[in-house]
Amino acid sequence: MNKRHSWKSGKNFTRRLSKLLLVCLVLLIIRPIQAESFDARIDAMTLEQKVAQMFVVSFFGSTVNIPTRDFIRTWQPGIIVLLPSNLENPSQITRLTNDIQQIFY
Repeated sequence: MNKRHSWKSGKNFTRRLSKLLLVCLVLLIIRPIQAESFDARIDAMTLEQKVAQMFVVSFFGSTVNIPTRDFIRTWQPGIIVLLPSNLENPSQITRLTNDIQQIFY
């Protein structure tokens, strides 16, 4: 019997999904090293921005909608977690993480 498996099926799905989420988190957390020092960047932040750096957020859907984009631009949360509801296929995940990164810059 020839079973067709999607990328979401199989016994290793959880392991693959965990690795993918970890990679996405690392990509979102690591930002290009800039010439200014860490202390100077922190000093330039408002109190609200400093607090927002402690936020761990997620959102619904497989694309970044306008309210989500506005939230990210305004508050610049420290971590954005991608959940299974955000994930469709590898190329969509690439577009999604690129879109999120572009909001920060």
